[in-house]
This record gives sequence, structure tokens and C-alpha cells, in this order.
Amino acid sequence: MSGRVIRLSGIQPQAWKNGGGRTRELWRVPSVGALTLRISVADVGASGPFSIFPGLDRSISVLSGEGFRLDGQGFTATVLPGGDPFEFRGDVPVECTLLDGPVRDVNVMWARGGARWCPARRREGCLAGGGFLVALGDGVVVGMAGRGVEQHLSAGDTVIVEPGEVMEFFGEALVGEAPRP
Repeated sequence: MSGRVIRLSGIQPQAWKNGGGRTRELWRVPSVGALTLRISVADVGASGPFSIFPGLDRSISVLSGEGFRLDGQGFTATVLPGGDPFEFRGDVPVECTLLDGPVRDVNVMWARGGARWCPARRREGCLAGGGFLVALGDGVVVGMAGRGVEQHLSAGDTVIVEPGEVMEFFGEALVGEAPRP
């Protein structure tokens, strides 16, 4: 398989920008400097404010736990396991209230004004080069179309599909297709 597999278990957690939680950065484009895309998994152990990210838009999905309520400027949203990703501006102050204990979430951020990623929850399909997939549960199976080589993913594991490749997947995943100009 020529897609790049990033195992969540192999990424060291880092403190949140505001110190209120821990995150594992799975993929960042570019790897240094001002980002255009970032995928991370966060462990939210207590209710409190989210970090502010000026100039970025965000999408958040629950990976495990009962979910949370987000209260921001002009919106209130309840984000639950199995639900669609919720998008909001990274420069808006957001207060997070856990519904029933700790939550692990998948956070996708992209530069506002650039390509819009629109991550979506899907159970199976194909993903073209330049896109990404984050397993939302254990047992997601991925393979490069026509090659017969499979990888089994655990919750939070991520695959980056190389340009020119097509990946097939089976199992619940958050999928980001490469934006088209």
C-alpha cells in the first residue's frame, strides 16, 4: 500500500495552545510555518474554553465519549458520537461543556480563504490522491485500489492518500477529499 499510514498510538500528546487539554497532531501541511491543513486528535478531560486559531476554520467530530456542547459567538451545537462533523471559525471564542465524562475528538483545521476541506463521515468508498481518512472506530480496512494489500486501522489512525493513487476503505471514517480548484 502506498498511502501513508499514521498510527495514533505512535504520536506523543502535546498540551493545547491554551493549556486546557492534550492533542496529538497527526498531519500538518506544510510541516512548519503557517498551516494550510492540520488533522489532530484531542483528549478533552474537562469542560472549558477551546484554543483560538486566527485565520483558520475548524471541523470537529467525536471519536469516543458521550460528546459535548459548544457555545460560541452566534451558535450553540451539540456534537455527538456518530454525528456529522461540526464546522466553526477558529478565531471565535468557544466554550465546551462535556455531556458525560471525557471525550476524544478529531479536529481538522484549514486556512480560511484557501481550499475548503469539508470533512465528512462515511462508511465505505474510494478516496482519490491528496485526500485523508481518519478511522472513527477499530477495524477500518483500507487498501489501494486493485493492489490487494490491506491495512487494518484502529480508532484515530489516519491515512494520507498519495497523489495519483486511489484508496478503497470499509468501516466508519472521517474522510477529507482533496479540494479542487
